[in-house]
Amino acid sequence: MQKKHNILICSGGTGGHMLPAMRLGDLLIKEDHHVIFSGMGLSKNPYFEKEKFIYFDIPSSPVKIFRPLKMLSRWTRGLIKSFFLIRRFKPQIVVGFGSFHTFPLLLCAKILKVPYVLFEANVSIGKVNRLFLKKANKVATLFSDKKSMRIVDLNVLTYHMKSMSKDEAKERLQLNKDIFTLLVFGGSQGASFINEMIGKFAEKYQKSLQIIHITGSEKEKEKMQKIYKRKNIGSYVEVFEKNMSLIYSAADLAITRAGGATMAELVYFSLPSIMIPYPFASEDHQKYNALFFQNNIGGGKCFSQNEITADLLLQTIENLSQNDHLKKLKKNLLFYKEKRKNMKEISLQKLIYQSLEEDKKYG
Repeated sequence: MQKKHNILICSGGTGGHMLPAMRLGDLLIKEDHHVIFSGMGLSKNPYFEKEKFIYFDIPSSPVKIFRPLKMLSRWTRGLIKSFFLIRRFKPQIVVGFGSFHTFPLLLCAKILKVPYVLFEANVSIGKVNRLFLKKANKVATLFSDKKSMRIVDLNVLTYHMKSMSKDEAKERLQLNKDIFTLLVFGGSQGASFINEMIGKFAEKYQKSLQIIHITGSEKEKEKMQKIYKRKNIGSYVEVFEKNMSLIYSAADLAITRAGGATMAELVYFSLPSIMIPYPFASEDHQKYNALFFQNNIGGGKCFSQNEITADLLLQTIENLSQNDHLKKLKKNLLFYKEKRKNMKEISLQKLIYQSLEEDKKYG
């Protein structure tokens, strides 16, 4: 029988950080482990299920050279709170999900010699994870091929999803089963730029098309609905969609940002995508995700926000919809999913257990 442990999960930030963290928390709690969440801003994080988990807000700050005193003050308070939390909870292991939200607690764990595991959802390793990489017991990754890291299965981000037939999905969305369907959304951070681009594209596109569009705001929803109605384009438009499985299953092609969570979902549903990376993402990590999706997986096309135009988007979609190009992209995605099985994928939960076994002196 698995020995019960105190496990401290530190996370924060976007859905790409919080979703896998909460998935791990759920699984560990079901195994009767004692789990506490910590990180900056958990009490206000829209993705964090505050009613489900015990949690502590830990002050932190991104690097702000122009406001060093405020930054140092938050880090100091974060370290003090982290110290008392670790001393009180006595975790056998800490699991960090990246971003500056986790910095004070991971630093405190390192100083107090508490074992820790890192998780990275993006192709490029973030600043905080890089800082603690060498002393980590394990480093879990979704896409990196570095030998020092362990590939974990996509279920850590897609556990709440289930694919269905395209016809069933379109029927539930009240869309035509026989018309090419485009999915447009900007991920957990939204994308006003993409909304504007699609509006211009819709004005130009002349062929049969229907669009599933998650706009991110009520104002954008109303604007896009008016455009689609005027252009007689069948559509399903919402501000936010809980059932992402439904819209992924209905689509033939997606236009998206390139966050780690989005890429994992596109691979899971084998859905080709035109990726437009969010240009203000930390260290431009979405660009590396999109290039990996295009060059290593062969699942779509990548364009920077500076280069993409409505005309280029129009031309790209027309090219992809001809000569079985989309079928080839989908085949590449299916092949990559099979390839991952040969990369010794492991569940994040099992990786945590392995790390605990290797550090019995902390058990």
